[in-house]
Amino acid sequence: MINWEIVGVIIEIIGTITIIVTLIYILIQIRQNSNLIQRTIQSIRTQNQQSINENFNRWREMVLASNNAKI
Repeated sequence: MINWEIVGVIIEIIGTITIIVTLIYILIQIRQNSNLIQRTIQSIRTQNQQSINENFNRWREMVLASNNAKI
């Protein structure tokens, strides 16, 4: 005959293992998401810096062109 206490213990062990595996999976997903966020932030910073440089160069060209027009 089946000892129900043993069955209960086995089910608890399986449940515990399932929870541990789930937590490991969530940890991996959080790390991947964090890395993606960091790469996205770096990309946005690079794009912003390029935009600032382009705008400054346009402004500088306009200033130089206006100074040349006065001469």
